[in-house]
Amino acid sequence: MNLIDLEVIKNFSIGIDFEKLGYGLKVLISLKFKNDDFRKFIADLPKFPEVMTCKRITGEFCLITECILKDSSHLENLIDRLIPYGTPTTSIQLSEVRIENLFDHFTAASNKR
Repeated sequence: MNLIDLEVIKNFSIGIDFEKLGYGLKVLISLKFKNDDFRKFIADLPKFPEVMTCKRITGEFCLITECILKDSSHLENLIDRLIPYGTPTTSIQLSEVRIENLFDHFTAASNKR
């Protein structure tokens, strides 16, 4: 049996250069909600194609999203659309730091066989 048969590998993915498609602004938006209002936002996520990932978290915020946008006016539009759901806090991603982790070493060892 291999890792696919054992369902360790769940899927394969591709990397997309969103900047080449005109989406050069990456942001993280943390959201606060009253009570369980986050459930309505989660149900309405299909209305937000800019949201690439959405994670429910502990702490001060309820959800954190990773978004891909064209520019600052696109960001402003997204914030305006988020406000009816809760309070957004936005962080613009300046760069991404690639780190090696346990799984990189595991994959490298498997490739040497």
